[in-house]
Amino acid sequence: MKFRYLLSLIALSASLGLYSSSLYSQRASIVDCDRGGTIQAAIDKQVSHTGPITVNVTGTCEEDIFVERDRVTINGVNTATVVGSIEVNGSDQIVLQNISITGSQVGMKINASRVILYRVTVSGIADWTAIVANENSSLYISESSISGNGQIGVFLGINSSLNISNGTEISNNGTTGLAVYGSSILYGEPTIQGNVTGIRADLHSVIDINNADISNNSWAGIVAAQDSAVKLSDGNTVSGNGSWGVLCEDAESSFVNESSVIADPVSCTDFNQ
Repeated sequence: MKFRYLLSLIALSASLGLYSSSLYSQRASIVDCDRGGTIQAAIDKQVSHTGPITVNVTGTCEEDIFVERDRVTINGVNTATVVGSIEVNGSDQIVLQNISITGSQVGMKINASRVILYRVTVSGIADWTAIVANENSSLYISESSISGNGQIGVFLGINSSLNISNGTEISNNGTTGLAVYGSSILYGEPTIQGNVTGIRADLHSVIDINNADISNNSWAGIVAAQDSAVKLSDGNTVSGNGSWGVLCEDAESSFVNESSVIADPVSCTDFNQ
């Protein structure tokens, strides 16, 4: 399953031109928020265009943005800032890159959509959660930072999947760095530090990570509950967490350590090492 999922992410990234200049060959518009432009107006203007669109953004955009169409790229030119929230509903092939998001109750809401975040920063979300991906969503995060938010960094729920790569950091959030809920799956190589709990998996969820750094969270590095499964593959480090490295809150949850360094206590009935 993991191999097929990673292949689909690679194919999706290639089709979007995420790491190539082909991104700028799409039908594009330029928005300068410091001169009164808005990202929402640029998206809405292309309502009759069924192909991919790119919105190149500069400045600070004080707005809430709603995306309900496929193949939209929002690209910050020298990094743009959205003061507000971004909501994606029922959409495929959505890309955000070089964007900072701040100043709302929820930084980003993703429902039944496929989204890529590349060099995105989400911080200063004081009231609740930085990113919520729900209802059969697929989220890929690369070279990004989700830090300094009031409660949860990333919430993944209801049959959704998340892949984290290339130095993405989830740190210093008020409660949990990354919460995985409702038969959802987390893959990848995150850095998760300075939260209360680093990662929490609930209700039949799966964590399968490699080359991750789960450290210096004030209570626990990883928690599994309600028949969830944790697998630490190659190269992970779990250290410096306040009470637990890995904690299984019920006998139905399981933990497998293949070849990772765990310097903190482990409490799991079903612990295979």
